[in-house]
Amino acid sequence: MQSLMYAIPEVTPLAFAIGMLRTRLAVARDNESGYTTETILITAALAACALGLMALIVSRISTTGSKIHTGTGSGE
Repeated sequence: MQSLMYAIPEVTPLAFAIGMLRTRLAVARDNESGYTTETILITAALAACALGLMALIVSRISTTGSKIHTGTGSGE
């Protein structure tokens, strides 16, 4: 990578960024601490809120959809 960096000076920032990313990836790969309990609980709470919101939206859409008069049926 060093020879390419000197041959094409425009590649120097890209080579630097790739080197930094390789270093960060190596550090992240070695760090096996995992998620904290707080992170897991917050994620679970957000997922529960999202499911509740989806249930509310589906309920409202079903209620509104059942009130729409389509012009068919015994009422006409």
